[in-house]
Formats: sequence, structure tokens, C-alpha cells
Amino acid sequence: MQQKIYIALCTIGIFGLIWLIVSTDGGARIPADPSRPSVETVRVENGVQVIHVIARGGYTPNEVIAKAGTPTKLEVETKGTYDCSAAFTIPSLGVRKMLPATGVTVFDLPLLPVGSSITALCSMGMYSLQIQFN
Repeated sequence: MQQKIYIALCTIGIFGLIWLIVSTDGGARIPADPSRPSVETVRVENGVQVIHVIARGGYTPNEVIAKAGTPTKLEVETKGTYDCSAAFTIPSLGVRKMLPATGVTVFDLPLLPVGSSITALCSMGMYSLQIQFN
């Protein structure tokens, strides 16, 4: 009887581990979609600096250098994001937002001087995004 219980528990554990690896893509980052043009991380549109970040299993890229003293928007794109990186926070700005599983959420950032930075985190503090203004 104990042997059957042991075998059942091992089987459940193995299937649980396989499910975890498959559901998190094995920790892999999102591959580029060849049917969609790549988006620059920092670009300027109509005099506004736009920072584009992907949230899924963390933030990609997780370090960004932006121009100080420039009107700035932060675009956070999700692509089937169901992990804690969807619970997006910028503590210094009082931002707390649950991102949609798929889509783009835009945040207006304040004008910041040279040498300042903003840190964004997931709700658990596991993943971070650092934006340095130079």
C-alpha cells in the first residue's frame, strides 16, 4: 500500500513540475514576432519620449536610459502575461496598476532632472525595471 502511495505522489510531483515548466515557458523570454516590426525601447513621437517595455516573466528590458527634462510616457506591453509582472507598481509615483493579460498600458511620467531614476516593480518585488534619466 505504501509503495502505491509513493508512486502516486511521485507521479503527481512529476506532472506538477512539467506543468510549471510549460506554463512559465521554462523561464524563457518572449521571442521576437517576425510578423510584427520591432519596437524601439526609447523613441520620440511628437516631442514626447516614449519608453517601451514588455512585461512577462519580468520586464524586458529591465534597465533603460532615457533623456532627462523631456516629457515621457512609459508603455508597458503585455503578451499573455499571467504572472506577478502584470501587477505593476511605481512606488515613488504612487502607481499601482493591474495590467491586462494582453495589451499596452501607458503611464505619463513627470519631467525628471539629470541623474534621477524611477524604479518599477511587480507586486511581489521579484521583478524590477530601472529607468535612469541622463
